[in-house]
Amino acid sequence: MSSSTGGPTGIYTPGSIWAKAIEQSKQQKKADSSKDDAYVYILGAKGSGKSTVLNRFLYPTQVEVPKPSQCLEYTFARKPGSSFGPGDRKELAHIWEVSGSDAFAQQLAQGSQIFLTYRQVTTAVVVIVLDLSQPSSVIPTALQCLDLVQRKLAATYTLFERKGLQLPEQLRARQRTKLLSQHEDKDLVACSGISIVLAGTKWDAFRDSVEAEGQRVLGRCLRWIAHAHGAHLLYLGGLQAAGGQGMGGAAGAAAGAQQQLQPQQLLNNFCRLLSHVTFVGMDRKMPLKLQPQFDHLGPLMIPAGSDKFSSIGSPQVQLTPGALKAAADVAAVQQQWVAVVHGLFPPGPGKAQEQQGKVPPQLDARYREEDVDTARARREAALEAYRQEMEAIHRQETAARKQKAAAAAAGGAGQGQQQQQAVARRAR
Repeated sequence: MSSSTGGPTGIYTPGSIWAKAIEQSKQQKKADSSKDDAYVYILGAKGSGKSTVLNRFLYPTQVEVPKPSQCLEYTFARKPGSSFGPGDRKELAHIWEVSGSDAFAQQLAQGSQIFLTYRQVTTAVVVIVLDLSQPSSVIPTALQCLDLVQRKLAATYTLFERKGLQLPEQLRARQRTKLLSQHEDKDLVACSGISIVLAGTKWDAFRDSVEAEGQRVLGRCLRWIAHAHGAHLLYLGGLQAAGGQGMGGAAGAAAGAQQQLQPQQLLNNFCRLLSHVTFVGMDRKMPLKLQPQFDHLGPLMIPAGSDKFSSIGSPQVQLTPGALKAAADVAAVQQQWVAVVHGLFPPGPGKAQEQQGKVPPQLDARYREEDVDTARARREAALEAYRQEMEAIHRQETAARKQKAAAAAAGGAGQGQQQQQAVARRAR
């Protein structure tokens, strides 16, 4: 169809409401295709509550205890794009729960596919779950997981830097600008470039079993570690009770005049925080409904950038703003706090000793599946046959090299004797 002037008509007429709607739809599809997925990694010791925390984040009304995770488990979360304003980028989050096995975590960190790779680091979030009911393991677990994250980030950032890219420094600068732009400790906090959350679980058991001084010391040590690494710190308790807003995050009740925060409020704020750093990132202010909580006799809730080294203090001397001059000073005070915590809560047996006598998951009868076990046995038999074949070839090659070397040595000795005899004949 055409108009009397020969121009186009209908829904494609320039300037018509239909043409504008079509153009807007094209722009929206283009924007959606450029959105980056988020990647969330949940670390922590075995039995610390990683599966429970994840379950309550995804399904806030379900309170049953999930099965313990084995090795690496994957799930995902989707956030409707309409929940946030223009400019929000991530709608899908890939969530990986890493088991409490140190060996497996180290092996995972050495890989190049799943954990904090160059494809994931720009939208990555790490949640470190700490079991407060086992206070002797809290600090070792926190430091071990943070060290794992730092080493993996350093390896990933090196890949960018070798190509002349400035992305690692841009990520660090973004975190420093958004969280610490006017902060007195902005030059002392080790910004990693990603969001890190320290989640202390089973706070109710910790409160009932540890005296006030122990709560104060462990809390200050965790505050120092979290602030030094630019991480969020929250306590959680009563995760197996009803309630919670989950990742959807409706507004929870404010603290008001309550002396003690309720488990539901703690869970709601954790879900809001994790949902924000996952789907929005560091570029927008976090919509927490409760004020930061610094009382060590209550559940701590301290967003990144809200604490100060001078407020936490040192176990030996009083700190004033500006007392710390360099990162080495921060590390020195951290070691002091760690020593005090270990004095109150001596570390228990090493994890390697605890794992002795335990059945590996692949041999545990609870996880037996006939098809999988048959395929696994077949592959192991093929691998063993291949190993024996390679060893036989290696032995043959080694024997051949030795024979060749012996023959060469014998030939060299014979030639030397002939030369000596020839010299002797000329002398006569």
